[in-house]
Amino acid sequence: MKQPADPRVSRALDLSQELLSAAEKGEMQRVVDLDAERGRMLREFLKDSRRIGAADRALLDDIQRLNDLGLSRIEKRRRETCEEFAQLGRGRRAVDAYAHTQGSGK
Repeated sequence: MKQPADPRVSRALDLSQELLSAAEKGEMQRVVDLDAERGRMLREFLKDSRRIGAADRALLDDIQRLNDLGLSRIEKRRRETCEEFAQLGRGRRAVDAYAHTQGSGK
């Protein structure tokens, strides 16, 4: 008879889906909090498990897939933030240059 998935693994999958959603929205503190909770769930499950059944394995594979997707979303957001800061720096330099030429009477 097929064993059902452990509720902790099911909950970890739910947390992974929430984590992905938070990453897509750029809610990094929520990502950190969800990841910590998910980590606790999975550590507890692994500590108590002698063997990982097929149902748990399937959910763990889904968690891994969502985790990889979440990491790519976080990396994309990091690159976007870096670009925004670079644009701000360019804009600030342009304003400073303009103010300098205006102030020197040219």
